Amino acid sequence: MSLFHAHGDKDVDDCHSAPCAQQLTRHDARYRLTDVGDHDLGDSVGRALARIVRFFDEVADAG
Repeated sequence: MSLFHAHGDKDVDDCHSAPCAQQLTRHDARYRLTDVGDHDLGDSVGRALARIVRFFDEVADAG
């Protein structure tokens, strides 16, 4: 499981990831919190989506 945030996002504070992380921990799920950088909300979504697409491309190529 991957959670994404951007330390430059002024619309959504990265503390919003904490409840998600706590719930995943309670269910013994492994996760990774990734900071996509000093970007606003729109740019951070694009950067996270690019990483998600790359992940699925790699999985498809390996399969």
